[in-house]
Amino acid sequence: MTLPISLARRLRFHQLELVVALVQSGNLGVAAQQLHVTRAALSKSLRELESALGIQLFDRSSAGMTPTAAGLKMARHARLLLGELDSLRRDMADTSPAQTPLLRLGMPPFIAAHVAPDVLARLRAAAPPPGPLVQVHEGRLHALIELLLRGDIDAVLALYAPQAVAGLDLGMLSLQACGEVQMVVVAARGLRLPGRSPYDWEVLSALPWILPHTGTHLRTSVDQMFKAGGQAAPVPTIESNSLEANVQFAVAGLGLAVVPAQAAGAEIAAGRLRIVRTRQPLPTTQLVLMVRKVATLYVDVLDRLAEALRSSR
Repeated sequence: MTLPISLARRLRFHQLELVVALVQSGNLGVAAQQLHVTRAALSKSLRELESALGIQLFDRSSAGMTPTAAGLKMARHARLLLGELDSLRRDMADTSPAQTPLLRLGMPPFIAAHVAPDVLARLRAAAPPPGPLVQVHEGRLHALIELLLRGDIDAVLALYAPQAVAGLDLGMLSLQACGEVQMVVVAARGLRLPGRSPYDWEVLSALPWILPHTGTHLRTSVDQMFKAGGQAAPVPTIESNSLEANVQFAVAGLGLAVVPAQAAGAEIAAGRLRIVRTRQPLPTTQLVLMVRKVATLYVDVLDRLAEALRSSR
C-alpha cells in the first residue's frame, strides 16, 4: 500500500499528538482531556487522519480504542516527529552565536561510572570552550531507547546485544559500534569451586549465581552461554541489575557473577575476587552509540561525541 503523495500538506501535528495520546490511554475521553479538546473534535481529527492515510489506525469497541499494527507503527513515527519538533523549538529559542551546545546523553550506570568519564573528557578537550553542556540520563537500555525514539534524549551509549532488544523497532536509529567490553565470571577467593580451571558450564551450573533480571541484555547473554554449552541456564540466588552491587555480592561470597572486567578490576587487584576461567568463551559484548538518524542532521555535537568514542578505544 502506498501513502498519498499529498500527505505532507494534509497531516497536522495535533493529529500526531492524538495518535500518541490514544495509544497511551486507549480511551477517547482520557485522550481528549489530556489534549484539552472535546471528544467530538478528537474523533473528527482521527477520522480525518485515517482518511488521509487510507489506513485504519484503531479498532473501536465498548472497551476502548485498540491500536492496529498500523496504529502502533504510526505512533512510533509520531513520537519521533514530535520529538524533532520539540528540538526545533529549543534550537529556535536562542539563536545567539554564543549558545552552548546541549547533548542529552543516556547511559546505564556502568557506562556512566567506567566508560563515560574518559569519553566526556575527550569530548570536552576537542570542543571549543566552554564545550557542550552534557545532560546525563541513567537507566536501563529498553527505557533509554524509548526516550531516544521519543526525542527526549539525543543519544544512548550502552552495552548492546541484538537479542536483548529483539522486541524493539530500531529502524529509525543509527547504531555505531564503538568497541568491545570484556565480560568475566568472578567469584570470591574463598568460594570453593569443584574441579580445575578452565571450567565447563556443566560444573558451574550447579553453583549459586548472581545475575541481572530476566530480559536484560546481560542476562540474555548469560542464558545463551549455558545453552551453547548444552546446559540449562542457572536459576540465580540473587537478581540485581546493578553491576557494581553484583561485584560486591560476589566479594561477599554469595555466588558467581558475570560482570565487565572494568567493574571488578579494583576487587580483583585487591585479591578479594578472582576470575573464573571457562572452557567455552564468553560472548562478545559491544559498546554502541545509538542516535536517531534524523538527529545527525542538526545535532552537531553528535559528530564530536562519535570522534571522542573512536579516540578512546
